[in-house]
Amino acid sequence: MWMREVKSKNKFLSFTICLWDIRSVISTVPFAAVYVLFYLVLSALSASITSLLIEKLTNSVLLSNTLFLTNILFYIAFYVVTQLLSFGYAIAMNTFVFEKVTSEMNRRLSMKMLDIEYFSLENEKELNKIYKSRECINEERVSDAFICMLSIFSTLTAIISSFAIAMKWSFILPFILLLCYIPESMIRNKAVKEENAEKDKLLLSEREKNDLWKVFFRKESAKEIRIFQTGKFLEEKWKQQNISLYSNLWDIKNRGMKKVFGARLLRMLGLIGCMIIVSIKCVRGELLAGAMAGAIALLPSVQDSFSLLGNRYYRLRQDMPYLRSLFQFLNQNSHNHSCVLTIKNRIRVKNASFRYDERQEALSHISFEIFRGEKVAVVGENGAGKSTLLKCLLGMYPLENGSIEYDNICLKRGEKYDYDNISIMLHEFGKYSIKVSENIAFENAAPGMAEEVGLEDVMLGKEFGGTELSGGEWQRIALARCLKKNADFYILDEPTSQLDPVYERDVVRSVLEYLKRKTVLIVTHRMGICRFVDKVIVLNKEHEIAGIGKHEELMKTCETYRELYNNQAQWYVG
Repeated sequence: MWMREVKSKNKFLSFTICLWDIRSVISTVPFAAVYVLFYLVLSALSASITSLLIEKLTNSVLLSNTLFLTNILFYIAFYVVTQLLSFGYAIAMNTFVFEKVTSEMNRRLSMKMLDIEYFSLENEKELNKIYKSRECINEERVSDAFICMLSIFSTLTAIISSFAIAMKWSFILPFILLLCYIPESMIRNKAVKEENAEKDKLLLSEREKNDLWKVFFRKESAKEIRIFQTGKFLEEKWKQQNISLYSNLWDIKNRGMKKVFGARLLRMLGLIGCMIIVSIKCVRGELLAGAMAGAIALLPSVQDSFSLLGNRYYRLRQDMPYLRSLFQFLNQNSHNHSCVLTIKNRIRVKNASFRYDERQEALSHISFEIFRGEKVAVVGENGAGKSTLLKCLLGMYPLENGSIEYDNICLKRGEKYDYDNISIMLHEFGKYSIKVSENIAFENAAPGMAEEVGLEDVMLGKEFGGTELSGGEWQRIALARCLKKNADFYILDEPTSQLDPVYERDVVRSVLEYLKRKTVLIVTHRMGICRFVDKVIVLNKEHEIAGIGKHEELMKTCETYRELYNNQAQWYVG
């Protein structure tokens, strides 16, 4: 009983996905979609119309009928119209149904990516869904599925019209053709089920294989591949992954092809049987010779229509898992409103804990407060949880226990937040292949911004004909990007990591002076910064708070802080 309910739900879901696909294409290119449907239906009817005309032409010649010339003119007119329409069909298909729809779906997917939770980007299942959504668009499966559905509709029209004509010759002909096609249909249906199930199992492996392939084209990897001569190793690893990934799929396809070949032989026998039946009726005088000519033109096309129907249905079934991922992703609930995070009084973190999974704890029972206007630094060893704490503070990671409050707003999982009052300089900041000024202020770019950071306002990105910058120059752009935004709360993640410690003091003092009326949180490994802030939060290896206080106080009371600072003390002498 429950199996029947599951199948019923799957069929309804597949039907819903088909409707989403049709609506997506029609809403993007309505005229082209209608034109393609009209042309496909007309092309599908061409076999029946041609068969009728051939039968009439043959009979009119044999019977010396005066309608011979009329039939010839009608046939020529029909041929010319279909040929003229085929030019428009090619344009409608390639330029609109495929290119324009793919572009629009890419736009929708990119906009949806801005709406999902950041934490989802580190979730395997969510990443699999996103990967399949991207593959769905990149492989033009939305347009392909639309064309498959139109082809199925037009092919069914062709088969029905052909059956109507064939039944004039013999009532049994359509049934013979249909019965001989059913085994092939069943084989294809089973094969596509096995193939889709196998692809779902191998999705993670496919992502890993594709990521390894991209290494060959990444500028960041190019130096190491050459210096360590790892090209052959990576190529062989990719090759083994490819073989392992697709061996089962190849076996499934191979078995299916062998069975389909046998089913094709059965179809051929059915066609021959139908031809024999028509021939016998013509010999007996039950049909005119034109019927035989029409049957020779029509019956093979019916077989071709069955093949086309099977191929289109097979492709649609292959597209379906990708379409399901795409449309479920695009149609999942969006946040209609967002909470504005403000710091009129304070940020309070109370007993906050977070873990990536059951084995990996990243924060343990963290509690502290940041008051409006305070300058606070967060320090700790590598892996202590500094970057994780930052993401939790921004609501990007959901807490396992505890709470984080901005004044009276408590961060909750699934909520969307407005960061208009927050500016941030990330450790791994964005590097955009646009002008320097646009990198700093995007749509608010203005003349002179590049000069403020000591750079010319040129296009960036050497791979696109622009200029390449050093790490320190990029960091100056990222810092300027953060400071240009008028916000209440500024978060700086490793703002001086690319700077010499000798110049670090001047930069930090300058930034803090510029933000003297603002609330500032600095996540850093550079302990010298701690001398210029109001409060330091120290994290230890156990992901707990080891101490909170001023530099002088922590040097006396916190062993973790004292060790961290003394390891860098020679950088800050004087």
